[in-house]
Amino acid sequence: MSTEHKECDSPQQVYDEVFSSKCYSYKVLSVLGEGRYGIVAKCFNLNTSDRVAVKLMKRCNMNNFHQEVQALQKIRFLDKNRNSLVRFIEHFVFQDYPYLVFEMLDQSLEDLMTERNMTPLNLHQIRPVTSQLLMAFEALQALGITHTDLKPDNVMLVDHKKLPFRVKLIDFGLARPITSVHVGMILQAEAYRAPEVTLGLPLSEAIDIWSLGCTIAYLFFGFELFDWPSLRGSMETICQLLGQPPDHLLNEGKYSSDYFTVSEDEHWTVLSASTEPAIFRFNLDLGSSFEDLAMRFLQSRENSPTQQHCRHP
Repeated sequence: MSTEHKECDSPQQVYDEVFSSKCYSYKVLSVLGEGRYGIVAKCFNLNTSDRVAVKLMKRCNMNNFHQEVQALQKIRFLDKNRNSLVRFIEHFVFQDYPYLVFEMLDQSLEDLMTERNMTPLNLHQIRPVTSQLLMAFEALQALGITHTDLKPDNVMLVDHKKLPFRVKLIDFGLARPITSVHVGMILQAEAYRAPEVTLGLPLSEAIDIWSLGCTIAYLFFGFELFDWPSLRGSMETICQLLGQPPDHLLNEGKYSSDYFTVSEDEHWTVLSASTEPAIFRFNLDLGSSFEDLAMRFLQSRENSPTQQHCRHP
C-alpha cells in the first residue's frame, strides 16, 4: 500500500490495490462510496472468485472499527435473510488499516430514489420494505442493540431485478448496546432523528422506529419531511404534523428550552422557525393517503415497538 494512501485514503489511491486477511486476498474493482470513516469498495475475492463489498476504514477511526465489529459479531449468527441484515464475512487489519468484508448487494434506497428522479413509491412497494426492516429491528432489539443510523442510504436492495424490494439493513458503525445509550446523547442523522433525542429525553430502541417512519415518508413523498436548515424548524414541523409533546415530557427534556418556551404555569409553546413548516409548504394530504402506514410509526412507538408493528399488514 502506497504512502500516499496512508496519508489521505482517497478513492484514487485504493483502486486496483490488493490486500489480504489470514484467509483471503481481495482486489479492488471499483469504489462504491466514500464517507468520513473511509471508503466502500467493490472487490474480487481472489480465492473464491466472489464479489464482495469491503469497507476500508481510515486509521484514525480504529475505535469506530472496533465498535462496529462488536455489533457485527453479535448479529453474526442470526439468519441474515430472515432478519434482513447484511451478511458479515470477516474483519482484519492490513498494513495498519482496518477492513470489514460484507456480501455484495445491489443499490441503496437512496440510489433507487435518485434513479427514479425522486418519483415516490406506492404503498404496495413500500409495505414489503417496511415489514423487512421491522424484522431486522426485532432481531436487533432481542440482542439489546440499537442501530441509531437508519436512513435510505443504509438500506440496500439485494437484487432489484430478480427480487424486487427485497432489502437488507447495513452499516453498523454507529450501532451500540441500548444499555450504553443515555440522556443527552446526540444520535441519528438530523432528518431521521427522533424527538426524544433532540429534546434530551430518556432513549430506547424506539428511536430506530422513528427513523423507519421517516424513511417510509421519504419513499412515499419523495422528499424528507424533517430536513430543514435548523433543528428548530424540524421540531416545529414535527409539532405541526404530529402534535406537540405533552408538557410533562417537555419538563423532563434536557434541551426542551432550545425549541420551546415555557409559561409560569409550565405550559410549553413551540418556538417558530423562520422557514414555513412542511405541512403548509408541500400541502400534504396526510389524512387520506398516509396515516395508516408512516404516521402509525411516527406517532405510536411502544417500549417494544416492533412486536406491535410487525403484526400490522
